Amino acid sequence: MKEQKKITDIEMLETLLDPRRKRIIELAKTKPLTVKQLASGLGEKPSRLYYHVKKLEENNLLILVETKQQGNLIEKYYQTNKEKLGEYKIDDTFIKEHSSSLLKGVHQVISPGLKLLEHAAKEGNHEKQIELTITYSNMSGQEFELSHKRMKSVISEQELNKLENIEKLKELVNDHDSKMSKEDLEKQSDYVHVLLSYRIKDAQDLDLMDDY
Repeated sequence: MKEQKKITDIEMLETLLDPRRKRIIELAKTKPLTVKQLASGLGEKPSRLYYHVKKLEENNLLILVETKQQGNLIEKYYQTNKEKLGEYKIDDTFIKEHSSSLLKGVHQVISPGLKLLEHAAKEGNHEKQIELTITYSNMSGQEFELSHKRMKSVISEQELNKLENIEKLKELVNDHDSKMSKEDLEKQSDYVHVLLSYRIKDAQDLDLMDDY
């Protein structure tokens, strides 16, 4: 498995937690794009993206790869820095020092989904792509960590998803840096899994997305 990159900078945290910036990174993966082209892909006005593109460039997540002269205008083409792609882990010391910023970022991601749920309930309109799943389970600490590995692999379609042998998945759980004691890994406890998923465009259409 690829080594996780650590987040030790508040600017990087804010950038990675912003749904709009994540979409920009995804769009610019395959080929260089201008802000206008990015805006078209996101269904937004270019004026709303310049700040986000600037922040992504400052954090080296986007690279300016080409400039073209179009009449009196200069078009800048940006592409995702592939060296920065991958899974990020928040440094423990960083969490302690910037807990308020972290929680603000998490709330920023979750809030539009909760608002979409509220909107669907009030309007009786369930056409928006929003799903909330709550599951209660009794399992060991090891099974709890394994369940997270499996859910993440299915969602991200990364290499864990290709491992059909459950024992191999368990080995990966055992090998990673667990914060649980051996006792907690083996102890049976009650857990709750909450999975909230929504389409970003639906939240944007209802103006539910807040900038960081």
